[in-house]
Amino acid sequence: MTLSPLELHSEPYGSTGNIGENFRRLLGAPTLDLLQTVIREAVQNIADAARPGVGPEILIRMRTLSDTQRDVLRRFILAEIPEEPGSSTAISTFLEAERAVVLEICDFGTVGLGGPTRSDRIPVGTERTDFIDFLRNIGTARDTEQGGGTYGFGKVALYRASACSTIIVDSLPDGAGPEGRRLMACHVGRSFEKPENGMRRRFTGRHWWGVRDPADGIADPATGDTASALAGQLGLPERGPGRSGTTIMILGFQTDEDDLTATETGSSRRCSGISGRG
Repeated sequence: MTLSPLELHSEPYGSTGNIGENFRRLLGAPTLDLLQTVIREAVQNIADAARPGVGPEILIRMRTLSDTQRDVLRRFILAEIPEEPGSSTAISTFLEAERAVVLEICDFGTVGLGGPTRSDRIPVGTERTDFIDFLRNIGTARDTEQGGGTYGFGKVALYRASACSTIIVDSLPDGAGPEGRRLMACHVGRSFEKPENGMRRRFTGRHWWGVRDPADGIADPATGDTASALAGQLGLPERGPGRSGTTIMILGFQTDEDDLTATETGSSRRCSGISGRG
């Protein structure tokens, strides 16, 4: 199939304000190092997202993208770069680096990131809002039988683990066919402003790459065949029947070399049967 580049949406401040770049400060000063924080939060979120009676499978791997995979990033995922200088430099530096190292956290047998894709468009009777809780909202409570806390802390750890504060999320919600697959890239940078129609238009520093809605310019995730094709060309795990769940790719993963060393072929750890809090 012929692919079109994902489109960038930079979040503007609303009439009543936004949290802006303070999102990055939610992590505070954790007692664990960054790698431990990322793994701990990811495993807990996966346990909370397990399907009832099914122990999820988790794959954590670190690898260097091939030249072809990095070209897919440049041409189809991050073809548009945010205007804020710090964000632009960080993302461009990653794309042009000698080695593009990523960390992937993949889960299978979980509910995935289903539900509405817009925080202001939630149909009456909707019970699951996993997609917007993870990719749109900040500090939303994990409303699961065994879950607790909020998504805010864990999400910030993912962005902080990236040298360019950027992640790619690929998800197949439970019960959805191939057409339900979703892929979106996200970046958190500094707030900025630019002149527009004689006014100073301010932006929060949050950015999404997806398929722009012509009605309001907001990017929704790529779906179906497009999402599957992009995921496949990036080397993300296949997701067929019974393989619902989510993959999070952290671009430019940074940690102490003593913690984990990337190789050209990649290193991975796989485990299964994890359950939520008792």
